[in-house]
Amino acid sequence: PPIVNGGDLIGEVVDIRPGLDIALVKLTPAASSSFTNSCYFQAEPPTRLLEMSQISQGSWSEVDGMSSGLFSMMNIGTQTMQPKRPAGHRGIKFEEWDTRSVDFFFGNVNRAISDGVCGAPIVDVESGGVSGFFHLSDGVFAYSAVLDDLVAEGWGLV
Repeated sequence: PPIVNGGDLIGEVVDIRPGLDIALVKLTPAASSSFTNSCYFQAEPPTRLLEMSQISQGSWSEVDGMSSGLFSMMNIGTQTMQPKRPAGHRGIKFEEWDTRSVDFFFGNVNRAISDGVCGAPIVDVESGGVSGFFHLSDGVFAYSAVLDDLVAEGWGLV
């Protein structure tokens, strides 16, 4: 489907990844030359996608949503589990185990705040690399799908 802003075509959704809870967009030439992530609310601006091997246990990251504010997170490792969806979303078919990055939250993250930040990039404070997109949380831990497949396929950030 097309993505439009004020009547201007920004891009087309070319792939939907239910396991990551994201859609991938190919920007129009005009949008790709004018869009930037150089200013990103209060968090570090995202610069690139990271593979799991590039994320160090104990590394710090930030996640920020326009309705949630900034949260600090510390990576505590990975977990392999059956794919899960946020409460209220349809389940997805289970065909293979899902490896997720697990981060510990610092801040008051209730369900409403967690829903408001859903989909926001988790940005490493040192490199600006994106380790995942905020997806699931129990208020203490955040779980996000690893991005190794996207990196291998050549996807990136603008």
